Amino acid sequence: MQTLRTVLLQNYTRTTARGGREVVARRTRTEEGG
Repeated sequence: MQTLRTVLLQNYTRTTARGGREVVARRTRTEEGG
């Protein structure tokens, strides 16, 4: 169970990090006016 939890947590963190980066990139583009 612990291994499965770790894998799920890692996947979740990766998805959140990717989503956050995408949001930040979009925000930067909007601020630049592009």
